[in-house]
Amino acid sequence: MMQSTSVHVREEPASPHGPDLGLVAHRGSSVVGSASLWHRSTALHRGESTAFLGSIDARDAESLSALIETAAAFARATGIRTLLGPIDGSTWRTYRTVVASNGSPPFRMEPNTPAWWPDAFALAGCAPCLESRSEVDTAPPAGHEVVAIAELDAARARDGIVVHTIDRVAKDVALAALHALSMVGFVDNPLFTPLDRSSFDAAYAPLLDRVPPSLALFAFEGDAIDAAHAVGFMFGFLEPNWPSQGGPPAIVLKTIAVRPEFRGLRLGRLLLERCRIAGWALGARSSIYALMHDENRSARMTAPTARVLRRYALHARGCAP
Repeated sequence: MMQSTSVHVREEPASPHGPDLGLVAHRGSSVVGSASLWHRSTALHRGESTAFLGSIDARDAESLSALIETAAAFARATGIRTLLGPIDGSTWRTYRTVVASNGSPPFRMEPNTPAWWPDAFALAGCAPCLESRSEVDTAPPAGHEVVAIAELDAARARDGIVVHTIDRVAKDVALAALHALSMVGFVDNPLFTPLDRSSFDAAYAPLLDRVPPSLALFAFEGDAIDAAHAVGFMFGFLEPNWPSQGGPPAIVLKTIAVRPEFRGLRLGRLLLERCRIAGWALGARSSIYALMHDENRSARMTAPTARVLRRYALHARGCAP
């Protein structure tokens, strides 16, 4: 006879970004799953209060379902309207499940969830929301594309907007610019919450130390290279041996942000394409347009030859009584 799964809930020590509750699933004397729940400072979803279920480790669909059910019951009792998962506290950290894949290996900074998770979320009464995708393109930048981007670069320079690689920018300026641009460039993204500067630096400083200079681009208005004059950035990295061991790398086009008042100048296109061209110059033989929300502007800037690599979703369950 199969034993039922029970879930124990415990309060977690207070910390700025840590979870509010820990959940541990038991089947008999065995631990079969765990998760964390955030509910005190989570973003609204469609104007309604939320709880976030994340840091999930589940043996099977039954244990994951039990974790979701317990989290939803807590949310309902607390007056919270919507449970979202998987999301580790905010969209600055890991979130989303993989709901479709072409079978290629995961790349760094990509969600990598078990294939059965979407079905387990569905069985627990959750529906996909905030859908996103990554696309891959194996076509090299064409000659006419390189010429067009060089002309666009020159046109923006005549307007007083100059793009610099990160080796031309002091590290403290780069981090300050990244933070400032992220706070205004992503503010309209679903579930956006501000991130304090120290937490932002802790996440991004190690990445800037490793990225090739030509794959981290900053656009500045005027001659000053400082955070106050930064109007856009593009961050990419090389993924070695992708998609096969022993093969060439891919250029992962990861994060782009432009100040809203500069978005009509095709600055996002300029930064994206300069990064892609630089990646191929460094030996990449495929381009990954990474983790784009389906409705974001960046999702409309992929190459026409790009194809869907993976699809992702965050899952939502209503908790109203």
